[in-house]
Amino acid sequence: LALIQHLGARPDVIHCQDAHTAFSPAMLRTIPRYQRYFAQVGTGITIHNAGPAYNQEVFNVGFAQAITELPLEVINEGLHQGGVYPFVIGGTYAGFINAVSENSAREILEVPTEDKRTGGMGTAFRRRGIHLTGVTNGIDPSEYDPTDPDPMGIVAAYDPATGDLAGKVECRCALITEINRGQTPKVQVYGRLGDEPGWPLITMIARLTPQKGVDRFVDAVSRLLEDLEPDALVLVLGTGDPRYEDELKELAQDPRFQGRVALALGFSPALANRIYAAGDFFVNPAEFEPCGLTDYMAQLMGNVPVVHFVGGLVKVQDGVTGYGYYPHSSEALAKTLQRAIATFRQDPDEHRRIIGQAINTIHERYTWDKVLEQGYLPLYEQTIETRNA
Repeated sequence: LALIQHLGARPDVIHCQDAHTAFSPAMLRTIPRYQRYFAQVGTGITIHNAGPAYNQEVFNVGFAQAITELPLEVINEGLHQGGVYPFVIGGTYAGFINAVSENSAREILEVPTEDKRTGGMGTAFRRRGIHLTGVTNGIDPSEYDPTDPDPMGIVAAYDPATGDLAGKVECRCALITEINRGQTPKVQVYGRLGDEPGWPLITMIARLTPQKGVDRFVDAVSRLLEDLEPDALVLVLGTGDPRYEDELKELAQDPRFQGRVALALGFSPALANRIYAAGDFFVNPAEFEPCGLTDYMAQLMGNVPVVHFVGGLVKVQDGVTGYGYYPHSSEALAKTLQRAIATFRQDPDEHRRIIGQAINTIHERYTWDKVLEQGYLPLYEQTIETRNA
């Protein structure tokens, strides 16, 4: 705020991202040296994640007042569960506050388990009359365009929007060779994959944390390969909690699944692109997911998402742009994978239609220009009008 004043800038709106900036709307309305300068400036806050460690709460009122210079009565307005919560104070003064999907906003306000997970954020908002809206994040499709393979670092071009998947087969062969050689920088490979024609390649790229549903995924893959659909391949890229790393290592090294499961342990954006390009199905079994971006990336690369219907993942339309399941169980995930694979095998035209419909839906609804035009610009205009009034 001081820098904006120093530069003589006159923004229409200050859009604050997450809790570490969320005190700002209250500061510019209540601290005397800011009040006049910012009197006509609109403000908004976006909550990308309200889960544990994201709320930036301060459990010392004196310290919170000292670092923000906010009046004590403003600090007291934001007291919640014994702490000073930036989202609560900011939400009281901001022109708007939004989550990164409509369903995530609904869950925070209405779902008891989500209210508990977010530290009672929904309860705090309801008690203060803070309206939480939802604007689903967008994506730039040009960053995941397999018709231009060089920037993506993939071996062949293909066009999933038109059903041309010939180059995808080349990408799959190259990836399986790379995984089996175990020569990818910064990644340790466990297990190997047989390149069996007609076997679907199921992929997962994720931080290996409790949020991401890794335990459900491991159990679902075991069920799938042992009983439901043994003729399938599974590849996971990720790193994180040692417990989940060990579970995936055991899965990849299990003699029952030899040649069918591989784990690339580590972080490699370049390898992630090659996995998106090679895979047939992309699994996101997250316990909670404010928006979800990997499902977009997979769809644009012709890799059909299979998601737990929670948070922003409900934007995947079951049987139309991907597959979804509920409840959050390994059994539901395994059966949904089985259903998706049945379509892949028995009706390849329908599988290609799902791929094409997913890409069309992104271009119609979820490119950043659409999200800005339909989601954020109305919020900006509303908060400007409110300040002017």
